[in-house]
Amino acid sequence: MSAREHSARSESLPCTIFRKQAEGIVKQLVEKLGPYCEKEKIATLLLEYLRLGKVMVKVPFPRETRKVKAIDMAENFLPAWAGPNFEVIGQSDFESSTGLLMSDASLLLVQPVISRARQEARELHLSWSVAQPILEEIVRRLYPDKRPRPVQLGEIPARIVEELVQIRSSGQRFPTFEQFRTAFPHFIVVEIVSARPFDDEDRELLMAPQRWAGVTTHCHGILKRYWNKSEETLKWYRKEYNKATKGRKRRRR
Repeated sequence: MSAREHSARSESLPCTIFRKQAEGIVKQLVEKLGPYCEKEKIATLLLEYLRLGKVMVKVPFPRETRKVKAIDMAENFLPAWAGPNFEVIGQSDFESSTGLLMSDASLLLVQPVISRARQEARELHLSWSVAQPILEEIVRRLYPDKRPRPVQLGEIPARIVEELVQIRSSGQRFPTFEQFRTAFPHFIVVEIVSARPFDDEDRELLMAPQRWAGVTTHCHGILKRYWNKSEETLKWYRKEYNKATKGRKRRRR
């Protein structure tokens, strides 16, 4: 099993589902604001909202002072979160975090996206402390990709392997490809196999994991036809991507 396939297995199913849902949410925002706002600006606003949302605001209550995350308070600006008489108003920690989330016009532009992502996480019983880093990772992809081309291409089979693992793990069966496509929205592999040079037989095979020779083998079989590249080239792409990914992880430590 490859390191990337192991990583796909190690991520919980709720995390994997949230990742796909968040990718779709961010994509829709970019499509909506695209004519008026550059992707880099959208990414900056989203990351700034998430950064401010982490701030812990001290809330005075009659018997004690509690700390509440700015993002929770902005979403529930009620006495139970902001103090019996909204005592937090005027505090520097409130004004520099929750106050901005609730009043800054630019941040309010992306607020519905954050709220929707948080709702998706709640429905998956996924804590926000786990879901937020996933969302941040997706948002950072909106910035120009300055990685070498082989590294960029190597990420695609890595992500398709993750998708195939999720498809196989779901254990679901679908009478039609359209139902299958609806069940796995925003999956790269589904979009690829939906069009030429693939046909109905290829789509039926994608819906039948028990017929695959293996996750990585099936992924490479699809991409060899889609890109018209050799097995050796695909392995090189994956190798370059894996090296770049390990390098980033080492620098974070």
